Amino acid sequence: MKYIVADDQPSMRLLVSELIKSQFGPPPEDVWQCATGDQLLELALQPDYASAVIVTELLMPGRFKRLQLVKELKRCAPFARVIVHTGYTSPHLAQELIFHAVQGYVFKTSPTIWLKWAISNVLRGDRFIDETLDTSNNLSSDWWDLTVRESNVVVALCKGLSREQICSLYELKKKTLSAHKCTAMDKLKISEEAGLTAYLYANGLDYLMDE
Repeated sequence: MKYIVADDQPSMRLLVSELIKSQFGPPPEDVWQCATGDQLLELALQPDYASAVIVTELLMPGRFKRLQLVKELKRCAPFARVIVHTGYTSPHLAQELIFHAVQGYVFKTSPTIWLKWAISNVLRGDRFIDETLDTSNNLSSDWWDLTVRESNVVVALCKGLSREQICSLYELKKKTLSAHKCTAMDKLKISEEAGLTAYLYANGLDYLMDE
């Protein structure tokens, strides 16, 4: 079995790599480390790592981050077993990543033994989800009251796209765009457009701006 440990923090890469070597016994040459998302994707494309166990952070330098990084990773290595090991605690993102078939999800703030259990589980073909992850409030979030067009407009505005760019992207008239924005703000109980970005960050939805 081969392993990939991806994290931009050298101390965390070392900790996870040593945990794998001491607890699961692979030879040192079968445990590779990556410091960027691009390095991870390049390594995942190698045939030798097609079914590797990958322990990865979500926020690293590179072209892709968070949900987009995992989607690209699963495209490059669909048979790899992916464990997210992150300090990013958004339950919305965690739920999406679990939906996209990550086998493990562990917060860096959780006991190290939980990461060991996660690796043990995925080696057996099971999943491991951090016990502190609470997605119970996700479905009651005001965000899910928005239509797809309304949420698209909100995210596009928060990304800094101009009205003209948004209208072209989603084939909208300016009047329709304004209507979507105003309705979304009413549903989210936000009085000023500047509050939309703050809402995404406060509710762990800022990853939507990565695309």
